[in-house]
Amino acid sequence: MHSSIESEKKNLVFSMIDWVSIFRNARRGRPYIVKQFKHNEFLNFQLLAKSVLKNRTKDTNGSRVNWLKVKRFQYRQEDLTCIYYSYDYSRPLERLDIRGALQRSSVDGETIWELQSALHSLPISKEKKADLLKLCKEMVIPDELHGWFNNLPTSIQTNDTVPEPAVSDSEDDDEYHVITSRVIKW
Repeated sequence: MHSSIESEKKNLVFSMIDWVSIFRNARRGRPYIVKQFKHNEFLNFQLLAKSVLKNRTKDTNGSRVNWLKVKRFQYRQEDLTCIYYSYDYSRPLERLDIRGALQRSSVDGETIWELQSALHSLPISKEKKADLLKLCKEMVIPDELHGWFNNLPTSIQTNDTVPEPAVSDSEDDDEYHVITSRVIKW
C-alpha cells in the first residue's frame, strides 16, 4: 500500500483534499476506500485516563494485570467503571475496577464523554500562519486553498517545534549531508 501511494504522489501536496485523492487512486481497478475524519471525531483518551483510570495494575481478585498478555477485553454499558479481560479466549473474564480500591465514587457515561476534546479546529502559531499566508500571496499554494489558510485559528500558546537535525552543521564541512531520502521540489 505504501509503495503504491508513493508512486501515485507525483506532484506537490497542499491539503488533505490532495492526499485523499492520492490515497483513493493509489490502487488501479479497485480504488482504496478513504474515510475522512473531522477533528472532533478523534477522542482524547489521555484526559480520560488521567481523570478516571486510577487503577491499572490489580484486578478485583488482587492479581497483577499483565497488559502485554491480555488477548480479550470487554466493556459493559451497565458497568462503565470496570474493564473485563482475559489472557486467552477459553478462560473466564477477570474484572479490573479502574477507580481503584480507595475510590468507589460513581462515574457515568456522561462524565466520561464530557472529558472529550473541544469541537473546534486545533490552532497553529501566529508565525506559522504568517508563513502560510506568505506562500499564498506568492502563489506557491493554489488560489482555491487561500480561504482555508486564511481561516486557520491561531494561538499564542501554540509553539512550533522543529525536530533536531540528523547531522550537525559545521563550517569545516564543504560537502553536503543527506538527511532525508526525499527531494522536495519547489
